[in-house]
Amino acid sequence: MPGRDYTYCEVREITKKGVVVTFLVVIAVILGGFLVCNELFPAAGPIQYPSPEAVTSIRISTDSNNNGSEISAADFAEMLTHIRDSKPTRNMSVNDAPSVSPYYKIEVLTDDRMFYYYVYEENDNVYIELPYEGIYVIDRQILNIISGRA
Repeated sequence: MPGRDYTYCEVREITKKGVVVTFLVVIAVILGGFLVCNELFPAAGPIQYPSPEAVTSIRISTDSNNNGSEISAADFAEMLTHIRDSKPTRNMSVNDAPSVSPYYKIEVLTDDRMFYYYVYEENDNVYIELPYEGIYVIDRQILNIISGRA
């Protein structure tokens, strides 16, 4: 039995269906890859920070000087504007302190909780890390604010 000869219209219809199916498969693979990536490497949730009124004390120290110094609520309010604007990353915080050095440690005590923030520079970005909660990209200007007070 010889092969069937297709008309021009039939070939065109088969080609069109093949292109549509290929396009749908590519979209499904991209969407599936995104969902898998998002599930394996979720972005950190919004950064947690106290209201300035709830803060009872603030201390800034470095990894080399654990004593640090107390700072005023007004100075912390200046830092808080940068903390609020930080952007979550897909990097996970899995240690009590960052594995990079040097870093600044900001301890903020409220009536309910102690907040620990670690600020450090890595790969030309400045990060703020909350242990076991998330790592966030923060404005570079925070280093200028902190370095004068640590």
